[in-house]
Amino acid sequence: MSTTLYTIINWVSAAMIFELGIVLALFKTKDGHEYHKYHAARKWLSVACVTLGVLMAVNQLIPADVNHTMWLRVVVLCIAALQAMMFTMTILSIIAVQKVTRRYILLQTLLIVAGGACVMSVCGLSPEMSRAAFYFGIIAYLLLLGYYARSFIHSFHLFRQEINTYYEEEEINYSLRWIRRLFWSALAVGLLSFLSLTGIYWLDGVFIIIYTAYYIYFTIQFINYHRQLQIVQPAIARNPMLSDENLDDKRKEDDATGASCQDERNALIRHMEQGISRWVEEKRYTAFDKSVEDVANEMECTIHELHWYFREVMKTSFPLWRNQLRIEMAKQLLREQPAMKIQEVALQSGFNNRSYFYRKFAELTGMSVQEFKQP
Repeated sequence: MSTTLYTIINWVSAAMIFELGIVLALFKTKDGHEYHKYHAARKWLSVACVTLGVLMAVNQLIPADVNHTMWLRVVVLCIAALQAMMFTMTILSIIAVQKVTRRYILLQTLLIVAGGACVMSVCGLSPEMSRAAFYFGIIAYLLLLGYYARSFIHSFHLFRQEINTYYEEEEINYSLRWIRRLFWSALAVGLLSFLSLTGIYWLDGVFIIIYTAYYIYFTIQFINYHRQLQIVQPAIARNPMLSDENLDDKRKEDDATGASCQDERNALIRHMEQGISRWVEEKRYTAFDKSVEDVANEMECTIHELHWYFREVMKTSFPLWRNQLRIEMAKQLLREQPAMKIQEVALQSGFNNRSYFYRKFAELTGMSVQEFKQP
């Protein structure tokens, strides 16, 4: 790759990433509490794009003879660490709204900047110290990526649990896939940043093209996400569900005040049994596109009470129990109306997705729909 082509790639990339930052800064969404974290993440991502665009432009103005000194390589490493932090915080703000705070982001920024400054100060002592400090910086960068990967895996696992508990699996499945792809591709780009440390123009040029394309992809996905935010937000912004520990703590408090926790528990169970019996008699389980919160309102209880009852009394989960009712309804329809189309059977049973219906039918009955229909 010629020096001229390499320079053009750098300037074009710097301009495009800078423009992405401006687009993010000017992008407007609806106001409301559910958009608070999204707005904050948008601002941080905008700052990251503008900063990187400016730094890339400044880098082109530095004389070529010092363009690949050890000092500048450390600068590149620090920028890569800051970009990794910005990407990770942006994604975590989508799936773990309570975790990402301004203090958390500023603290990590200060640690990265301070660590980079320490490494750069050592680089000026001697060639041997420069190499040792640079390798230390690489190890620290890899550990940082590992920390972000671990944080994402944990947060994404909790996110999936909350979403799958709150909604039917197929309703939010697409969102789960793109969020996961977004992070792991960001991690891959972070690892590819080592190409820019080689000092080889064509390798650095390839990396610049890759991460510029990724910035565009990331920005488009992030902007489009605001349409799904109203669906996801209720599930991930809820208070923790009632658990055994909560009940134990409450029982201790009640014992201290002389109240009877057991009486309250029995009263709650009776109330839940009445609400569930009425809900089943009215065949409300055949209605799809309803969240667990909607169901709780129909049963005249809170979502915490609903989950507690099915976990502690029924020894199952509400989504599984509801799907069992739906499959029983489907089996009844298949027996009584064998000429009915499968799609209609699925809809009348409460499944608005035929492939999901097939999968759940086989999972809960041990046979396919076609096998069940055979005389």
